[in-house]
Amino acid sequence: MSVVGFLRIFRAHSAPLTVLPVIIIPLMAGVKDVVHLLTLWVLTTIMHWMSFGHNSVLDWERGWDRKDPYKKHFPLNTGEVDPVTASKVINWGLSGIVALLVVFMLVNAKRPELAVASFVIALQLGHAYDDGLDKITVWKWVPVFGYGYFTTLGFWFVYFDTLTDFGFWYTLSVGIIVEYQILYEGELKDFETEEANLFRVLGARVENGTLILTPPLVLLFLARAPLVFTVMLGLSSYCRWVGGISFTTYIMMIIYYCAFSLLVLYFLVQLHLPRRRYDRNRELRNMATEEMVSYFLLFSFLFPKAPLAVPVLLLYSVGWLAFFNRVQWGTVVRPQV
Repeated sequence: MSVVGFLRIFRAHSAPLTVLPVIIIPLMAGVKDVVHLLTLWVLTTIMHWMSFGHNSVLDWERGWDRKDPYKKHFPLNTGEVDPVTASKVINWGLSGIVALLVVFMLVNAKRPELAVASFVIALQLGHAYDDGLDKITVWKWVPVFGYGYFTTLGFWFVYFDTLTDFGFWYTLSVGIIVEYQILYEGELKDFETEEANLFRVLGARVENGTLILTPPLVLLFLARAPLVFTVMLGLSSYCRWVGGISFTTYIMMIIYYCAFSLLVLYFLVQLHLPRRRYDRNRELRNMATEEMVSYFLLFSFLFPKAPLAVPVLLLYSVGWLAFFNRVQWGTVVRPQV
């Protein structure tokens, strides 16, 4: 059994994309119990590995990854990992981690009924995506938006007893982040494959090495750009909720927010240029960086109650991505997916 092969199936490098929006919530709520936070980190990391592994196994079993020319190196295609063993590990693992997360919610939640109900909805939407919608419809982004939103909402009700106005903007921001990853970035990555693809439907093409985007695809910039405004609105209401924030904290938060908002917009422009030399590896680098920077924007919420968590989570995110990309793919920023 290949450990590295399983890490590739789990897409272990991208675990922070599941961990970060969840771990920010208890920090916003003022939780300082390190054991509690580490437990949540471990549980959400395993949840990411098992859920992404579930998608990998099902895509292979249905034949999509076997036909994908960019996935010839995947461990289920090369024989590095036995498909039956992978299915056992991931299905038992997914069942186990879901059970543990439900127990975690029941023990810790302010509103356990709403936390578990939201989590159940998220799981069903995740299954709908994994079980076929990811390859057969251009509306595949809808269950992914729901998965991200309801997962975040479930953990919101672990630490808060009502969905405040800043909670509304925060959970919506997470939904926008994950929706764009499928609606645009995933379609750009896979538009040369046989699966249902929005880029092909809207007329994207490569001519003489140049990627040509039609106006509707350029306008999908608007699917991600509102993120900077939803975060800003959430920050405004969160600061009013916390109250008594020092002037220095305000300045640090504004500088951080503005800097990462500009970075998000910069990478969005790079991904939506209507004509550019098509280099799939460069596109993957831009996607990976844009995704991570979008999550970094959410760290703005940490300045009022957990400012020291900002550099810790930045270092964790960058270090994790670089380390696991190196182990899995031999790269630093760009995953070979």
